Amino acid sequence: MNKFFSLLFLVAAFLCPFSGGLFESRPHLFRSWLLLPLIFAGICTIMGLGKQNLNWRKLPLSLFLFYGWCSVTLLWAPSLYQGLTTLVPWFGSLGVMFLILFLFRTRRDLSQLSLMIFLSGFVVVIIGLLQKWFGFDLYMQASPPSSTLGDKFLAASYAALTLPFGLLLLKKEVKLWGQILFYSGLIFTSLYLHVIASTGVWLVIEFVFLVIIILLLIQKNALVFKRMVIALALMVVGLGSINFYEKNRIVEFSQKISHLQKRPVNALEQEGWERVPVWINGLSLFPKYLIQGVGVGNWRAASNRAHNKYIINTEFFNHLHNDWLEGLITFGLIGFLLLGYFWWTLFKKIKFILDQGCSESALLGSASFASLLGLLFMSFFSYPFLSFSFLILAGVCWGILILVEAEIKKEILVAQGERFFLNVSGLSFLFFLTFLSGYWGYRLVRAEAHHYRARYYTGLGEAHGAKGYKNRGLTHFESSYQYNPYDWWNLTQWAESLKTFGLRDIADKKFAHAADLMPEDFHLLRLFARHYLFSGRPEKAIEIGERIIRSSPHYSYGYWIVGRSNFVLKRKDRAKKFFLEAKARDPEIHLPKLD
Repeated sequence: MNKFFSLLFLVAAFLCPFSGGLFESRPHLFRSWLLLPLIFAGICTIMGLGKQNLNWRKLPLSLFLFYGWCSVTLLWAPSLYQGLTTLVPWFGSLGVMFLILFLFRTRRDLSQLSLMIFLSGFVVVIIGLLQKWFGFDLYMQASPPSSTLGDKFLAASYAALTLPFGLLLLKKEVKLWGQILFYSGLIFTSLYLHVIASTGVWLVIEFVFLVIIILLLIQKNALVFKRMVIALALMVVGLGSINFYEKNRIVEFSQKISHLQKRPVNALEQEGWERVPVWINGLSLFPKYLIQGVGVGNWRAASNRAHNKYIINTEFFNHLHNDWLEGLITFGLIGFLLLGYFWWTLFKKIKFILDQGCSESALLGSASFASLLGLLFMSFFSYPFLSFSFLILAGVCWGILILVEAEIKKEILVAQGERFFLNVSGLSFLFFLTFLSGYWGYRLVRAEAHHYRARYYTGLGEAHGAKGYKNRGLTHFESSYQYNPYDWWNLTQWAESLKTFGLRDIADKKFAHAADLMPEDFHLLRLFARHYLFSGRPEKAIEIGERIIRSSPHYSYGYWIVGRSNFVLKRKDRAKKFFLEAKARDPEIHLPKLD
């Protein structure tokens, strides 16, 4: 029977990932989600050699936990664009913790769960490395080669918790699955560090990490061993918090910003830590929203106030987006109180655990605390808790802390009050989230699917238009509009194609419609201004250029478009004035000769 299930999971593992191309909603999340059959296939195959090491009765519960909860959080994923994201990082990990403690009541069960988590991360990072090194896409989707490796930093977060489990097993008799867990963890982490070690600083950190591994293998002192486990877990999570693909993009954009502001690139920006100074702008929102908060769903609108002061391009909105800042500004004073209580509880538990010396329970608790602390550290600069992988990891870490504390106190599971709270609140919360995800998730995923389908038809329209198939191209643009009539980008591409077909009046209407949807968007205004300028209507271009200047006075393009339009109208004095303004903001900008 076990071989049958192993074969079944293995077949599903090879079929499901390729079906990810059938989904047009959040494909990078589906690719992680559809890896799970492969995870369980590997588990069944490995564990078939030693049934005593796996609680087979808990395998269906593990399957339910991963597929059930991943489905729930996947349904919430499109809320990233709907302003509901705060509900996930603040309450999602609590729901996972309740469910974990309800289903997995011993350290043996949690070790089994951690093995599944680790195998998941290991498979993901190996596929990411294959894509990066060999340049092919296993999922048949057009995405950057590093996207799987970098998506929500899956692999580093898993290793941070599960590698200490492998080290813990080395202290006792090492079973087969323990050896697999430990040595694959070393291989994986070394590969991951090698990939992201693109600068001198990271190469030094990689060397330090390898030294720690060697010391771990030869160290006999239990206290030093425990401290190294904590350092190792924190280091893995910290390194995983900066994805090399995103880091390069942030550095490139920082250089553009510094060039426009006539200042050198600072050290933080050079190392890709552009999110750090952005915190200063985010904190400027606190005086206004400290007490009442902005409320759930209003985070993006409120953050744009600070965001536009520092970052010009709205495409880089995520620089100001992190779990801590979003939560505090959304909930206000209540958020501060909740965070204060959380940190007080966390350090109270870990202090109690560390006071027990170097027992196995203390070691396990220390590793879990290090992993959780690393996740919380990452949340200062990014938003990892929007990923179901981090929700599960945080829930596992918190659940282990509770179980270890209960074990030290010689309690069966947890204190009577906590047990009642977990059973009642945990199940109630699970049903509550299930209801919400069923109601909202369908609508959000459906809307997100329509968004990607609209982009798909827009691409077809552009392709057919470029080949001269006018009717086919216009038909595809019509289909795109039917799926998502509120996407200004699709409308602008439609308008550009209409211009090539000589349908200027209709193109004007599409541009105007897009401008109504996003009246202050810089990209759209730039396209709109160019459209009017190069279609022989400089007066209209001047009007749009003045709107750009009002919304982004520090950017050169608005001045350039107004100057160019006045130049076309033979108004050389006004053209010269605006050209000089543009030159002051961008010395390398190309200007026409006025003489």
